[in-house]
Amino acid sequence: MVLFFTIMYSYALIFEGNTDCGCFGPWQALNASPLFLYIRNTVLLILLFLAYLKREKYGDFTPGVRVLAPVLVGAGVLAFFVGYTYQEPVSYKTTHMALHDSVLSEFVETSPDSTYLVFAFSYTCPHCLNSIGNLKECARFPVADKVIGLALGDSVMENRFFRKIFEPNFIIRNHKKELLRLTEKFPRTYYIRHDSIVLQMSGELPCPFIFSAHLD
Repeated sequence: MVLFFTIMYSYALIFEGNTDCGCFGPWQALNASPLFLYIRNTVLLILLFLAYLKREKYGDFTPGVRVLAPVLVGAGVLAFFVGYTYQEPVSYKTTHMALHDSVLSEFVETSPDSTYLVFAFSYTCPHCLNSIGNLKECARFPVADKVIGLALGDSVMENRFFRKIFEPNFIIRNHKKELLRLTEKFPRTYYIRHDSIVLQMSGELPCPFIFSAHLD
């Protein structure tokens, strides 16, 4: 399995220029270097091969290990599903921060007489994808004059798949890991009025009616 995912990662890296494995996201502390992934997987493959060679010598587990092993595996599987399905509550933060004082100004250009709904998301984030329907509704019954999606991921394949599935009616601007300067927590929503960020929201985007109720 490790070998299979290494091959798939290599294909994405060579043909798509994608350094994000998609399953666990980029490791920001190591700048998402492909070299780290290859070193890690090489070490894992060597250890797995050594374990295979020693399987006969150490194959007879003690009764205690036989009981403990399924418990640890079960705990790991449970922790995975809890982490995957856990959703932090939606939080709203009312602000009146000038756009030029925020990192967001590096990603959007605005006009003082217009309003903007900016949605920062990742193509591999399930909570982000669950918000796309409401984001399309915000664009259809304009909560703002312009709706902009800032996507973490510049893969042509990811973008093409996303457009085919969701048929977005809003602007999408793809970014590499520089978007992490804005936020490392996705999805995140910003509402801009008069060149000022008047509302920030983390978590899944609600329907236009609920979202509009939080605007001044």
